[in-house]
Amino acid sequence: VYAGRNWLHLPDHLPQGVYVLLTHRPGDYPIAANAQTPQPEPLVIAWDDAGQQDDITAYLRRQAERPEIHRALAEATPPIAVEQFVIELQMAAEGNFKYLDYVLADIAAREVGFDPLDMQGLPRGLRGYYAHFWAQMEQVKGQEGWAEWKGLYRPVIELLGVAGEPVTAEWLADHTGREADEIEERALARWVRFLRCERRIEGARTWRIIHRSFSDFLAEKVDLPAAHRRVAKYYLDAWGGCEAGLPHLDTTSELHNGYGLRHLVSHLAAAGDKTILWSLLVETPTWRKAQEMYDPSLTQYACLLYTSD
Repeated sequence: VYAGRNWLHLPDHLPQGVYVLLTHRPGDYPIAANAQTPQPEPLVIAWDDAGQQDDITAYLRRQAERPEIHRALAEATPPIAVEQFVIELQMAAEGNFKYLDYVLADIAAREVGFDPLDMQGLPRGLRGYYAHFWAQMEQVKGQEGWAEWKGLYRPVIELLGVAGEPVTAEWLADHTGREADEIEERALARWVRFLRCERRIEGARTWRIIHRSFSDFLAEKVDLPAAHRRVAKYYLDAWGGCEAGLPHLDTTSELHNGYGLRHLVSHLAAAGDKTILWSLLVETPTWRKAQEMYDPSLTQYACLLYTSD
């Protein structure tokens, strides 16, 4: 949150007839608005609300009519009745539609290694689904060797977990030392169910983690602060190093379309590297000048981070 800004960058007054529908996780997220702008009471949706469960029941019955789902249920051994399908998935989902999205996609695809039609063996809840998939991914250590897990699969998902914006395979390649096409065809293909691929106007494809809950899960499985630290070091090294005063910043500031200028402060903050923040703010006029020309609010943000507890 930058000083003086609405944290969602929304206007403080909406014209008549214009509405904003906002959903968020549990917590206090105040929106600064003009006194004349009405703000209705929030509607809390809990996973075990009767309405939420009714919606899931109706959703699953509709999904059971999809040809690929209907066929999978009929071809299961033994065949699975629609009502059993609805009841079992509703219990396993624990009120989470994202869980259903993943499992229904698995049922339609019938991928090797996970039988989503084993109703008794379904992982419970979204976290259970992530844990099940992570256990499958870690089998790479035995299948392809520890070096591939440590040098390709884990670094790619760590980088996606800390990236400040959707990134290209080339960005991932530069940070891992692997080839971009290898990253796309091997690592991103493995993680694809948790990712969103988008195509930029200029034609490049970018990748990002879809759901915040998976990033939260990753924080318990890998060292995300260390990944933040590695990304920050990559740009500081490319700029010539802090100790030297970032002598190459002028010629390399547009590396990855200016990613470093946009996100270095956030990476340092997430890594807990206040010493480097101090060096940038006080001892590196080259960075401060470039940063203030690019976006002055990011310098303010760095100052706030350094002075905060």
